[in-house]
Amino acid sequence: MPTVYDPITSSSYLDFTGYRITNQPDVESAYGISSSNVTVATSASINVAIVLDRVQDPTALLAENWAERQQTLAQLNNTGALWTTYGADQNQFTAIEQSLASNFHLTVLDGTNSNYVTSAQSRTIWVELNSAADFNTLFNTTLYQYTDPHHAGNDFVFWNGNLSLPQGWNVQGLWFDTESVPLASNYTPGVSVTLAQGYQGVGNGSSLQPGLAAQDIAALYNFPLQGLGVQTGMVGLVEPGIGSALPSGQTQTFQQLLTAYLAHVGENGSGTVYVQGANGQLYAGGDAGERSLDVGVVSAINPNSNIGLYNGSGNNGNADASTFTALQSAIWDTLNNPGVISNSFGDDQSMTPGSPFYAAYAQLFIDAALRNQTVFTALGDGGSGNETANGLTNLEYNVTSPYTVLVGGTSISSFTSAQQDPTINTSIVASALAGNLPTIWQLVEGGLTSLPADAAQLQTFVETVWNQYFVQGAHITGGGYQANWTSSGGVDPTQSTPSYQVDYGLSPVTADPLAQPGRGAPDVAADAGGNTNYVVPNSDMVGTSLSGGTSAASPLWASLTVQLNTIFHDQGLPNLGYMNDLLYIAAVIAPASFNDVTLGTNTSSFVLGGPYESGGHAVTPTGFGFNAGPGYDYASGLGTPNGLQLARTLTDIAHSEMWFGAIPDVIDSNGAGGWTSGADQSLLFQTTSDAVTQVGVHTGPDAFGFFSAASGSFA
Repeated sequence: MPTVYDPITSSSYLDFTGYRITNQPDVESAYGISSSNVTVATSASINVAIVLDRVQDPTALLAENWAERQQTLAQLNNTGALWTTYGADQNQFTAIEQSLASNFHLTVLDGTNSNYVTSAQSRTIWVELNSAADFNTLFNTTLYQYTDPHHAGNDFVFWNGNLSLPQGWNVQGLWFDTESVPLASNYTPGVSVTLAQGYQGVGNGSSLQPGLAAQDIAALYNFPLQGLGVQTGMVGLVEPGIGSALPSGQTQTFQQLLTAYLAHVGENGSGTVYVQGANGQLYAGGDAGERSLDVGVVSAINPNSNIGLYNGSGNNGNADASTFTALQSAIWDTLNNPGVISNSFGDDQSMTPGSPFYAAYAQLFIDAALRNQTVFTALGDGGSGNETANGLTNLEYNVTSPYTVLVGGTSISSFTSAQQDPTINTSIVASALAGNLPTIWQLVEGGLTSLPADAAQLQTFVETVWNQYFVQGAHITGGGYQANWTSSGGVDPTQSTPSYQVDYGLSPVTADPLAQPGRGAPDVAADAGGNTNYVVPNSDMVGTSLSGGTSAASPLWASLTVQLNTIFHDQGLPNLGYMNDLLYIAAVIAPASFNDVTLGTNTSSFVLGGPYESGGHAVTPTGFGFNAGPGYDYASGLGTPNGLQLARTLTDIAHSEMWFGAIPDVIDSNGAGGWTSGADQSLLFQTTSDAVTQVGVHTGPDAFGFFSAASGSFA
């Protein structure tokens, strides 16, 4: 009996790759390729994930407050019902898996024959397609081949129209383990701006731009367990295809080289490195540099803690080591169970909302939330344009889930470096030293505790948005808008505004002519470069160099969060897990939990062609972006962490929700024209471990105490 197929809505190739990048109607025009170089494919090798629907929709569970979520997840886990409820139907999963093998003669990829995650719990079945015939058999769709007559590396396969799958499979998502991006269309014809000369931001232009080891930057942010030698939980690092790979000929192990790096920055510890999918990793310069940056940040801050490196599918056979697969491997590592994951990578694709590709990525982060994991995502280093020449503001829409914490970048200036920075030496430094109270208050809100008496003191004087774009004549230097020089930030119009941002009072809208509402980004920020860089291992893990980007800010936040989890455990609380709502509540009831970044901009929108030279291309800046300001903003989010204060605030909120659930976290109407507050509950919690005594006991967010283990009293 012939197979009956159902078409899949919004499953065209451009739905996979081109949302808000191209407005062209077909693949050939979107990619600028000639039909003379396109043929029906005769061969193809690609792996695809078929993602099934869940037995039940977890939206209601995830909409509960933090404590209710934790209690519900604990109950489901204790009864073994979590994944029979929110995974795939086991019978349907098994039937499709068997059908792929027996009816379609295709190979299912799982842990026995690959590095892919295939399971009913993850609702994912990875399938190996070794030919265009395999593709047609599965999707009832013709596959086409583009052959670049000049460069074989530009060849790719694609399909026209929507895909189809066998009737009754109940498929929710699809993901192809490959990457592709079309040419950007101009969505803002006729729009242009003239750029000011010099630095495009403030606080990034000092002649003194030192490098600090990550633990010293953590100390600037007052990390609660810094220097105490505590072993925290594992941090999972998404490192697709690179893992712990080293150049051929290297005789030392990755662990030995990491130990040497820690010694170089004055640290030592017992933390070990676990590698998933090591048999599929390859040493590659760019990815290796990212890997070394991530590892350097996490290991220096918590040297006694373990690190997981996740290769994902790796590079074996048809596998292409996409970020999707590495994220999935980290989330579904049920052996090591990393409670905190940091991802500094993204896939090239930009997927249409409502497409099966968008759904597949979105469900990854829901899986993480259900597994009670906190996922931090580096928002990107291409400013408001995100290195996309469409004239609009852009984000990496595949990783902007409401269930991940999006991390932006800042620049820390010490007093000395601020004095040498022409963008702030008069407006900020001279003004503060002259006693200008508004300036001093602005610095205090940003984390300054005292005017520095010693210019050499390791102390944050002012923190601004990370933006190192520089204009000299008609040149946007340093690689221009197509290079990693500025924190991304803005609004993701592919989804509605998350409830925690609505409750905070935000109404995010893109700052371009489309003016589309959506999810605001980032959520938080941390140092990414500019006037303070990170000392990290080189790509090959031998020696050190200076680096940064939101790729440093994300693992820094992950390193803080495993410390927070340790404190939570000490107080009888579970892992933070999905906790975005707690961060926004913390910013309301205890604003000092965050250093408010109020200076700088991330503007970098552009189109190709025009009067400026950027990255070897002629460009026209369109001038759409976002400025920092008091409170939340789309350049720095809620701000950067005041670690100890944030630890106290989050534990206060968590205990309040756990034990006083009927009392609001912030304020609520009392029904008589006034307000009731849950923020001033007198809660006393004594820590039991000397390692976290400094987090202490508190009596509400307006009267945080410092508990002394020696005296047994508040200081």
